[in-house]
Amino acid sequence: MTLDLSVTTVLMFSATLALLTAYSVLDLRSRMVHNEYLALGGLLGFSLTALSGHLATYSMLHLVAVIFVSSISYLLFRIGAIGGADAKALLIVAIVSPGIEFATWDSPVLEALIGGGLGLFIMLLLGYAYTRWSKISKRRLHGERQTVPLIPFLLLGYILTQVLSFLQY
Repeated sequence: MTLDLSVTTVLMFSATLALLTAYSVLDLRSRMVHNEYLALGGLLGFSLTALSGHLATYSMLHLVAVIFVSSISYLLFRIGAIGGADAKALLIVAIVSPGIEFATWDSPVLEALIGGGLGLFIMLLLGYAYTRWSKISKRRLHGERQTVPLIPFLLLGYILTQVLSFLQY
């Protein structure tokens, strides 16, 4: 694993951070992110990824990340662990910033699995902790349906995953 502080890497990290921050604000305000915002962010992110050359340079990483994250997201959505916007935001992250941005790994498959899996794990762990220690769990006992804003936890998971690359050095 080598440290990578190229302009493209910083651009992909910044774009993902901006998208997740915008989605987090929307998720916290109304507990939903409309498909129009997700589609626009996905289109902008994909365009930026393709135009910057990141997609061509790291094509295997992007492919593995999209397949892995879309499979896991679909399963989690089907069992009700995450919402549709959460699954779509995870897919957008896999497209724009598929692995650990500030490090170049020898195995793109391993990088995609660790990068996507760790961010997803942190999101689910923090979402579970939020549910356990908030009033949401009490409201569910009385039959009210309250959604957990998971995209802010995805943002935290993404940042923590990216910081890991600096811990090696």
